[in-house]
Amino acid sequence: MIQAGDTIGPYTLIRTLGRGAFGEVWLAERRSSLLTTQVALKLPLDSATDLDLIRNEAQLWLRASGHPNIVPVMDAEVYDGQVVIASEYEAGGSLEDWLVQHGGKAPSVDAAVGMMRGILNGLQHLHEIHLVHRDVKPGNVLLQKEKPRLTDFGLTRVIKPSLHTTNLAGTPGYMSPEAFKGRYSIASDLWAAGIVLHELLTGTLPYAQTEFYSLLLAITSEAPVVLSDKIPGEIERVLSKALAKAPSERFASAAEMALALDSCLAPGSAPGSRAQAEPRNNLPQQVTSFIGREIEIEELINLIGKTRLLTVTGSGGCGKTRLCMQLATRVLDHYPDGVWLVELAPLSDPGLVPQVVASVLGLREEPARPILQTLVRSLKPKNLLLLLDNCEHLLTSCAQLADSIIHACPNVFVLASSREGLGIAGETVYRVPSLSVPSVLQTASAVSIGTFDAVRLFVDRATAAGRHQGAAFAVTNANASALASICRRLDGIPLAIELAAARVRALSVEEINARLDNRFRLLTGGSKTAVPRQQTLRALIDWSYDLLNAPEKTLLCRLSVFMGGWTIASAEAVCIDEEADISIRNPDGPVVNGMSLIERWDVLDLLASLVDKSLVVAEQEHGHTRYRLLETVRQYARDRLAESGDGETVRDRHQAFFIALAEEAEPHLVGPGLVAWLHRLESEHDNLRAALRWTNQEGALRIAGSMWRFWDVRSYFSEGREWLKNLLAATFTEGLTVGRGKALRGAGSLAMNQGNYSDARPLLQESLELYENLGDKEGVAVSLNNLGRVVWSQGDYSAARTLFEESQAIQRELGNKWGVASSLVNLGTVANDEGDYAAARALYGEGLTLVRELGDKQGVAIALLNLGEVAHEQGDYVAARALNEEGLAISRELGDKQSIAWSLDAFAALASVQEQSSRAPRLWGAAEALREEISLLAPPGDRLRLGRQVAKARDLVGETAFAADWSEGRAMTMEQAIAYALEGPVPGSTS
Repeated sequence: MIQAGDTIGPYTLIRTLGRGAFGEVWLAERRSSLLTTQVALKLPLDSATDLDLIRNEAQLWLRASGHPNIVPVMDAEVYDGQVVIASEYEAGGSLEDWLVQHGGKAPSVDAAVGMMRGILNGLQHLHEIHLVHRDVKPGNVLLQKEKPRLTDFGLTRVIKPSLHTTNLAGTPGYMSPEAFKGRYSIASDLWAAGIVLHELLTGTLPYAQTEFYSLLLAITSEAPVVLSDKIPGEIERVLSKALAKAPSERFASAAEMALALDSCLAPGSAPGSRAQAEPRNNLPQQVTSFIGREIEIEELINLIGKTRLLTVTGSGGCGKTRLCMQLATRVLDHYPDGVWLVELAPLSDPGLVPQVVASVLGLREEPARPILQTLVRSLKPKNLLLLLDNCEHLLTSCAQLADSIIHACPNVFVLASSREGLGIAGETVYRVPSLSVPSVLQTASAVSIGTFDAVRLFVDRATAAGRHQGAAFAVTNANASALASICRRLDGIPLAIELAAARVRALSVEEINARLDNRFRLLTGGSKTAVPRQQTLRALIDWSYDLLNAPEKTLLCRLSVFMGGWTIASAEAVCIDEEADISIRNPDGPVVNGMSLIERWDVLDLLASLVDKSLVVAEQEHGHTRYRLLETVRQYARDRLAESGDGETVRDRHQAFFIALAEEAEPHLVGPGLVAWLHRLESEHDNLRAALRWTNQEGALRIAGSMWRFWDVRSYFSEGREWLKNLLAATFTEGLTVGRGKALRGAGSLAMNQGNYSDARPLLQESLELYENLGDKEGVAVSLNNLGRVVWSQGDYSAARTLFEESQAIQRELGNKWGVASSLVNLGTVANDEGDYAAARALYGEGLTLVRELGDKQGVAIALLNLGEVAHEQGDYVAARALNEEGLAISRELGDKQSIAWSLDAFAALASVQEQSSRAPRLWGAAEALREEISLLAPPGDRLRLGRQVAKARDLVGETAFAADWSEGRAMTMEQAIAYALEGPVPGSTS
């Protein structure tokens, strides 16, 4: 316990000046024979203090020192294990103390502006030397005879083109909207300065919420509280600019903000003056907060100044209208003749579009003159923005109107919202993405999901719904996972999320998530004053669906059979009609159960049209275009497909396509095309799962028997076993089939990888007998090899060697190099376990040569890892490291988590022999976590060897330290663990 009177190096502690999460600041004295100097001594009290961070803080503080509005740093050192940073002591205390002394706010406007002027001078100095403070607040401003000086540079960073961090840092009440997303810049410091100015003027923060979520939503979505009329209007405008949501709309520099404040105090600036009138507009007052979309607003502001027609497109309910309203509000000042909203949703007659626009602008139709001509003539001298909202059902009329205006009226700009572009020359189309949602891979907690826009919107609307019912809504660690799931399953669609949030009046978050499979019944009851299509989720999509022509409706419904997306080739195979049906095709409308007939060459054009109408999402993946439906749209289209009676036929085509795909992939899963086919099968995994569910037993067995190697390489052990187990139990095919043999072999191999030898052995034995009865020599050889692996895993090395040698003999007879290589590697493993390292190295080497010739990357990775283990056992740690590095690189490319776990063990063993006390347990912990993730159990012999290595390393450092490092390793992601393994020193080096 540190206390007054203690001595730390040359410093004697007198009293505490403050305390924070980092530790404490003390008033201390440094005595010499001639002088006694008082300093502020910062003491990070965490025993695990990161010296690199402290060193970085001290260096940046030294860089900032020398300016009259910066507290200078004097010393940074470690004395007897205690880290200290000494800075000049300011007897005037902090600005926070000063505010308390003056009743919470500055005694006058002049005093507030003067104080802020000094703070801005300090910030300008920081920014000129390319630093951002990141924690500007009254507690970090000290006073030297009432002159403000910035202090505490623990969060200060060097300005970079994109300063971004995953860790939130700062004091929440003073953090800018972008800082909550880990983005920092000069503008972030100026936002904090604006907060401090508001506090100086009023004695309160502009966002005074104490609960984290409420504060986050307020800062990112709501306007600050209005200042008193006694505050000069010019200062209010300075504050408004400093606290603009978008960084680009704040002051360009601290010096610019300081000059703006100086001008506020110039003669003639009377309190309460409001010199500049608001631009004329008819934008409605928004009654709910605007959540997120900071990036989109920034991009749209940039675009709207560069184009005459900007069309904002997106799927139904994605928030196009609200985004356009927000954009229009933000750019009001740029249009002297105003911003005018034309709501087109209620209009059904295309011919009335010019009349509605004229009505909004207060224009009357002139005798013998078309209304469009009157409209254009009136607009020609104007400088204004016209917002055409919801154009999708009146596309041709809106396009003609916009085209006439932008060609005849040089200073009139058109902003349109529509589910597809207007399609005229000069148009810029901006597609609105869904709101950001938490990843399915992310651990959900109340804090970790809080920065995602979809979650913030749900929380905001649920909080409002709770207030309406007299109940408080809160995000907790218990319901965070369900909330993240809701946002993902609703694809981040704002309207769907708002409808779901309204249900918190009657259901818990967990109950809402459980009922989303029936989302069209659940998500109803929107605002009674909203247009009808926005009151229920189904009505929303009905609106888009009804605007499609018959062939577009047909294709959309048929695409709903795809799970996880599709390619143009699979859409053409699954969604077209048989050639016999094409002869009766009616291009003008549906002919069979409400569905049009579709030919192969129709698919691309129809698909492109659905993409344009924001019903299909197109994405680039591995150099190819892949398409998908938002899940809400897919469920709607699936229901429509069922109503048509066309569903079974389309599913049959889907099954046939993916049976053929699985069988085409099978021979490539052991050859040079492995990586490409792994990527392809991963992309189509959801479709293959759907085909396994939908198809008959024989078809499903063909799929599972063909793709079990994919499940093996990508570590889907449990899933693959479950499919194969159920199919083998339910299949009663007369006679013996090669397909059943493959399924038995796959089920046995996957069971073996999970250490379930009691299941694996009979399955592989049955596959062996089946192939023997069929006279299939290759099948016999492969089954012998796999059965030998089970026997080896159970510790019977002699029996395993016999099985491997029998397999090898048959494979040599057949000339199957891959089979020979596999048995050689397995024989090498037996030799290795028996301690015959020379034989093992020779066998592994021969097998490696063969698999390299064949281009079998998985085989190469396994042989390399085994050779690395032999090199380790022989004490050749340099060779072991090189072999492990090459093997790990290949396993990483393949996504082979099983082999990656082995590699991490190997790197841990190397770290252990190099006596790297922390590195070894961290890598073992990471390997253990990865094996648990994929339900993998190492063979008994490997577990025994690992146990000996771990016990030896634990004895060297002690249980407590070893356990802490092991836990730290378990918390690593797979990629973090790989990077950590590869950055370790090479054996024998001095690093």
